[in-house]
Amino acid sequence: MSKNNMEKDSVTNQIACLLNEYNVLKSESKRPGLGDIPLLRRQALVSKAISLIYRVSGLTSTHSKEVQNIYEITPLIVYRLELVIGILEALKYEVENGYLASLEESIHGNIFSDYLDMADNLLELEEKRFKDPAAVIIGSTLECHLKELCKKNDIPTEEEKDGKIRQIKADRLNAELAKRKKYQANEQKQITAWLGIRNDAAHGDYDKYTKEQVVLMVAGIRDFIARNPA
Repeated sequence: MSKNNMEKDSVTNQIACLLNEYNVLKSESKRPGLGDIPLLRRQALVSKAISLIYRVSGLTSTHSKEVQNIYEITPLIVYRLELVIGILEALKYEVENGYLASLEESIHGNIFSDYLDMADNLLELEEKRFKDPAAVIIGSTLECHLKELCKKNDIPTEEEKDGKIRQIKADRLNAELAKRKKYQANEQKQITAWLGIRNDAAHGDYDKYTKEQVVLMVAGIRDFIARNPA
């Protein structure tokens, strides 16, 4: 199972657990609005539900804005538990049916973040030789992210040549993204420079760049990915 599917399943399971917890409270209650269920239990459930809604859909999503609207109506949001659960059920439907783009972006972001952290850890080691695998890792992460950005924007990442399907090189993807105004020309030039360091590292030309350049490269690519989610 891919990491994307594992994370999607994890989110679905978390939502299902909270909905099951709500159904348990309903089965125990004999009053409308769960009024006879201890406030502490209702508060715990509504807090977990809101946290999950924010984390999965993002703070600027329609779902999160609906939660904020409930806050405006009733600051003691525990008394609007049913409304929050309704939002959670809508979120579950969107996750299961692949309608939530921010979740996919989050999954990609988490995957890329793992590689960024790996490169950071290598650079923290004293031996200068670790700059080289770090450059390869972070450069490959950048290339993967460019491909995801292209897919998001309906830009081909493959082409047929000599009867074979070949991957389009990262430099061309970078140029096409800039041509489509997905980012500015100066950023395109910076990405070209980063890809150059990655190629030097991959081909064993370790003297063509420094550890300090790789440190800046990791920070720059981390910022680029954060500003351009795929």
